Amino acid sequence: MRRIAISDIHGHPRTFEKLLITLDFTKNDALYLLGDYISWGPNPVGVTDQILELKGQGYQISCLLGNHENALYRDVTSKKRKLNQRYIDFFASLQFYVELDDYLLVHAGFNFAIPYPPDDKKAMIELYGWYHKRINHEWLGARKIIFGHSVMHRQKIFDSINNNHQAIGIDNGVFVKDDPEKGNLCAYDFTNNKLYFQANIG
Repeated sequence: MRRIAISDIHGHPRTFEKLLITLDFTKNDALYLLGDYISWGPNPVGVTDQILELKGQGYQISCLLGNHENALYRDVTSKKRKLNQRYIDFFASLQFYVELDDYLLVHAGFNFAIPYPPDDKKAMIELYGWYHKRINHEWLGARKIIFGHSVMHRQKIFDSINNNHQAIGIDNGVFVKDDPEKGNLCAYDFTNNKLYFQANIG
């Protein structure tokens, strides 16, 4: 079984679908989606529908909460916006992070200034720049963190894999235009330590 992480699809269902085809994604794989399925792209509803359809077909998909889903869900629960109940239920089900034996998966990052980083839920969906600061190795141990939210140059993503970094950012800014180092949807097969990049196809 492969374990695969994808983050920040941002309303690009065609690009997401093409990436899954490139991956030859099957029901034997475990897919971790790290949040921000909506906003920026042409069809955020389409991405959410794709995820719900795949889950309904029995694919193994774990979905995390991104800052964009959190903002929309907050607006819906405060009655500022209306949303179909199936999407409300989906957003309500999203996790802040996933803990595996050897990896932690999160949308944005962890606040290592506190004794137990998962206590800071806001940090897990909004934090930037944490990976440049001191990591609490006593808490993290040998585990690695896979995260999105912060747009990384393609080469920086490769470097984090090749140099065995403990913090691996996989958001390549699928919505970014006119930058050869960005503008792709990235998948990380962390079972086989392999990266996949799919250019935005609209």
